[in-house]
Amino acid sequence: MTQLKLLNKKILILGAGHEQLPSIKLAKKLGLYVITIDKNKKCEGRIYSDEFYNISIKEIKKIFKLIKDNQIDSVIAPCSDAAMKSLSLIKSRLNLNNLPTKIVDICTNKLYMKRFFNQNKLSTSKYFTFNKYSEFKKKINILNLPCVIKPLNSFGQKGVNKIENLENIKKIIIKSKKYAFNERLICEEFINGTEINIVVLIENSKIKILSLSERKTYTIKKGFGIAYAHKYPLKLKKILSDNISRNIKKCIKKLKIDNGILYPQIIIDKKENLYFVEIAARLPGGCMSEVSLLASGYDIRLFEILHSFDIKNKFHLSNIGKRKKFVYVRFFTKKEIKNLNMINQIKSKLINKKSVYSVNYPDIKKIPSLKNSSSRFISIIFASNNFNKKNVDFEINSNNIIKKIGIKI
Repeated sequence: MTQLKLLNKKILILGAGHEQLPSIKLAKKLGLYVITIDKNKKCEGRIYSDEFYNISIKEIKKIFKLIKDNQIDSVIAPCSDAAMKSLSLIKSRLNLNNLPTKIVDICTNKLYMKRFFNQNKLSTSKYFTFNKYSEFKKKINILNLPCVIKPLNSFGQKGVNKIENLENIKKIIIKSKKYAFNERLICEEFINGTEINIVVLIENSKIKILSLSERKTYTIKKGFGIAYAHKYPLKLKKILSDNISRNIKKCIKKLKIDNGILYPQIIIDKKENLYFVEIAARLPGGCMSEVSLLASGYDIRLFEILHSFDIKNKFHLSNIGKRKKFVYVRFFTKKEIKNLNMINQIKSKLINKKSVYSVNYPDIKKIPSLKNSSSRFISIIFASNNFNKKNVDFEINSNNIIKKIGIKI
């Protein structure tokens, strides 16, 4: 790795939780001196860092002092929408390559995002914003039910609620408001269809679409919208695949992103219409780095680190993996796992299975309630090149393996 001239250079990673842990380990493997911050003193990444500071990503003055005192060379914020504004501000002041504030705003605020889609003729669902029930009541007639209420600036499915009817709507609005950080809420028409996650790398305006995978989510009221599985490849007609590619490239062109990572989420409805749901201009979490690596061979965590140091030929250098034809990720929550003893059972019984790529879980002492994406505390990744069982889908086969060890799904 010394040929990359990274040995002993200092990198600051904003956040040191479970999602940031793989980036911390990779940075260490590359020979970097890794400094991390997190508001959680007991975060997982702390023990893997060369230095750790109990600082929130919002404490900008403390972060600048830390950077100055330690002569830090680069900064990244893996898998964190919440850290994107801090990252942009820090990089701007340090004259490091960074996304303009306008792009960060579009990719972290759902109202700016919706306006961007509409202004650039990128199809998205109808919506309106509101602050309280009286305003909601006046506007709801412009949408068809069901609809979805979300805070404008929360992440990880926090405060997201599906509205089938207007019973208990006041309580639902109050519930969503808890995650709104004094911002308005957005109400958008629910689109029933196939949800698709897309991982894209951009270098010097050249675009590589690494993976299109199906995002399978809970449809139940408690846990609505939380992904319980990712499936690759997608079975799409060529005309649909081409349409997705065209729209993604158009989106990138309109955003004016020349270098970086883009993570769009779209829905294809039953009439094969395409709708943009959200876009993020950062490393995605929820095992999407693994999905894109297995699907394409490109390590987007490595790409992010190389990009932060402005290293050239990032496409070439991050193309390090072996592609797999089939990938299936299954997450588990309190809905499926009732006690912590089942975690050891899962790992011991699955880790040696030929199609199991990895079993991942954070260090927890208690099973979290099903509230948001952080409620997923185990992920199992299946991957194969030679799955050829007649009339059996790779997803079905993977789920059958899980059921055989006694987990109901």
